[in-house]
Amino acid sequence: MESLISKLEILQEKLIEIEQAQKACQSFHQKNLRPDEVKPPTNEENRTDKLDKIEQTIDFIVGKLDELTRLLQKDVKLQEKLDEVENKMKAVSDLVHKKLDEFEKSTKSLQEVVQCMKVTENTLITKLNNLEKMQGTKHKHLLDDNQLKILHQRTGFLQKYSELTPAKTITLKGPYKSSKDIPTKESGIYKIELNPGQNVSVYCEQVAFDGGWIVFQHRFNGKVKFNRYWSEYRDGFGSLDGEFWLGLEYLHQLTSAEKYELVIEMIDYEGMYRYARYDHFEIGSETEQYFVKNIGKYSGTAPDKLSFMKGKIFITKDRPNSYDRFGWWYYFECNLNGVYVNIVDSRSVMGWNGFRKYNQYWPLAFSRMMIRKVDECESSD
Repeated sequence: MESLISKLEILQEKLIEIEQAQKACQSFHQKNLRPDEVKPPTNEENRTDKLDKIEQTIDFIVGKLDELTRLLQKDVKLQEKLDEVENKMKAVSDLVHKKLDEFEKSTKSLQEVVQCMKVTENTLITKLNNLEKMQGTKHKHLLDDNQLKILHQRTGFLQKYSELTPAKTITLKGPYKSSKDIPTKESGIYKIELNPGQNVSVYCEQVAFDGGWIVFQHRFNGKVKFNRYWSEYRDGFGSLDGEFWLGLEYLHQLTSAEKYELVIEMIDYEGMYRYARYDHFEIGSETEQYFVKNIGKYSGTAPDKLSFMKGKIFITKDRPNSYDRFGWWYYFECNLNGVYVNIVDSRSVMGWNGFRKYNQYWPLAFSRMMIRKVDECESSD
């Protein structure tokens, strides 16, 4: 762009020199020519004509140069705009680079902070581990008296529970008249005939106490909640291959149609096993609030607590005069449907008074209530 402008300037200077030379020739000719003198065209006149033509050409060139100059001026303004935009872009680019540099510095600083925090965390963990080792050495007797005792208790319970309930095969067989009619020693789920044309699935214990028992209550891990409503205790809840309550209505129909005996197995959180057995057990109908109609002669290793329950009605949390939130024939010496928690001397927990110590309400980790049909010959004896 600058070289083009320079060439135009040189060309304009040459034109100015030509114009000056032309004017000098015209002035000389006018001075030497008289007004009344008429002469034939001479070489001088011919030269003047040529000068006129040259002048016309110069004027044409000057016009073109002016036009070109205007265009060049527009180009110059455009170039100025481009330069301005370029300068702004450069300023923006410099600012972006500056911000990127600041961000990189900030990122680097943040990484240094994170690294420092990791080092601090590792240091704290190391100190905490050392502190725990020191505390473990200093207070070893506390571990022996608390955590190890609890672990020992739980291990004892699990060992006794595994002995009491070996691996069982869940089956569906029958129907049979009662669990005593099942021709196998394999415990599991069977169908029994409750009434003509009415069959019900029950869990039958075929090993303990010579087998033939229908389990109607079973608890061993606390996964099933027992703070249920009347309708649930009436119809049953839970799963036969886990914790469950068979149902008061089934229990009433079975014990009112035939004579049944009752056995209750219990294990505490330390693994101690006890049982209570009654040679007759019967409950009333729903209109009678499933009260304990008959409770027979007691035998067993656990203190007798059910003999005093004869005549007691079954109560749930949604019934009038409810003493607690858990369904049971309320007599405060035992409650196998209470809260599943290891707390001594709390009458709301699943427990049995005197299980370990006289007049001490003791929590249980396992309970199983079972009934078995009593044959006529056994009944007469």
